[in-house]
Amino acid sequence: MLRKLLLQLLLLALPFITYFLYVKLTRRLGKGESPWQGAPWFWLLSCGLVLSIIGAVALAVTSGYPPDTHYVPSTMKGGVIVPGRFE
Repeated sequence: MLRKLLLQLLLLALPFITYFLYVKLTRRLGKGESPWQGAPWFWLLSCGLVLSIIGAVALAVTSGYPPDTHYVPSTMKGGVIVPGRFE
């Protein structure tokens, strides 16, 4: 679960990280004075959200069990709880 959350946060932050690296490179080359003031915040956030949605759909499609499996719920056998499983 934590892996999925971190992946979504990384995909959301990827456009911002890319823009930060671009700003750092242009400052090093001496071009541009204040790129954060005119930063394209709307487009950075929009691209991050689109990447997060694509990542969530990709995770939903590629993870999980095959369609022909069924879930066997947990049961009590001899005083011990046997956890649920897919068969």
